[in-house]
Amino acid sequence: MTKEDAAALLYLRLSKPPYLEELIGLVLEGLELDASRLQSAPYSRLELSKAIGATTLQELDESLREILLREVGEVSGALPEGYRGVVKDLLLLQDLELALVDSGRLSSQYAFVRACGEGDLGCLIKRYVEKLRGSMEDTGEETSGPLSVVALALYGIFVRHALSWKKLGLKQVMDTEAAFNELVRPLGGAGLVYYSGALSRFPSIASLWEKDPVRYLAEEAKIVTETSKTALYFPGGLLNLLTHFLITRYYESKLLRVLVSRRVLRVG
Repeated sequence: MTKEDAAALLYLRLSKPPYLEELIGLVLEGLELDASRLQSAPYSRLELSKAIGATTLQELDESLREILLREVGEVSGALPEGYRGVVKDLLLLQDLELALVDSGRLSSQYAFVRACGEGDLGCLIKRYVEKLRGSMEDTGEETSGPLSVVALALYGIFVRHALSWKKLGLKQVMDTEAAFNELVRPLGGAGLVYYSGALSRFPSIASLWEKDPVRYLAEEAKIVTETSKTALYFPGGLLNLLTHFLITRYYESKLLRVLVSRRVLRVG
């Protein structure tokens, strides 16, 4: 498949409901998501029905993971060869998030993990971005925008967990903003402008964490994905669209879990 055809495929997949903006709205309104809402929207992604109909949290998590990996596998198979490394690296975002909770959860099979001391989160994030930069540069496209959006997502993930650690008094965290500024500044280009603008929105939602962590997650998703849409989706280009697609699907899985678990826990 040509780059143009692959980009068209990503636009098509992103055009099918439920849209991320709708999921964010449902979370903020305290609502649930059921199969009838999905089926009533034309051209909906009916493959989500299994996850939406889950009856336990374990079934929900397994279904969401299965759906994500199947779709990403289909997309990856349609991409030109040079872009598949980007997909593999971006899928590591969820593993990196797990590593924030337990550094042992990130497999030492990855060279960037072995290069860091145990529990050195700053090193892990820096090495991961370096690995991703190499994969993106292999495509021959401009990398500043996509890398800055990924760094923004990583910042959101890290801050979310840092707020939790702070609340529980579990551990001392690094100077998050300084560490990420050091990471992103060398990228330069328009991506740095988008990153800096989005970063300024995070302090306004920090107080939400103590009162309503779910609402905080929805606001985080809004900041990151609105920035991604402006920086990557609208300008287009296969690398931009691929990055936006995978960041969007990451947050979609998070929000779907919230919306469906509300029903599962209420019924259970």
